[in-house]
Amino acid sequence: SVVNSDSSRGSTENGGTGGGKFKKLTRKKRKKKTKKTKRKISRKKTKKKTKRKNSRKKTKKKTKRKTKKKNKSKRSRRSLR
Repeated sequence: SVVNSDSSRGSTENGGTGGGKFKKLTRKKRKKKTKKTKRKISRKKTKKKTKRKNSRKKTKKKTKRKTKKKNKSKRSRRSLR
């Protein structure tokens, strides 16, 4: 029983919205589900995608700090003209 609980914990952490009630239902029941629930699920998925993109952006910023400073100086010169 202990092993099962551990595996379930891992799946809940990594799975996120992908699991839940929606996947467990049979195909017929899934078709019966209202549009509202489908919308909710899709919204959750889009939020997750944006989170992932943001985290990727953060990692890129750390590597490309030197080049960004040069770009800023060019922009300021353009604005003065």
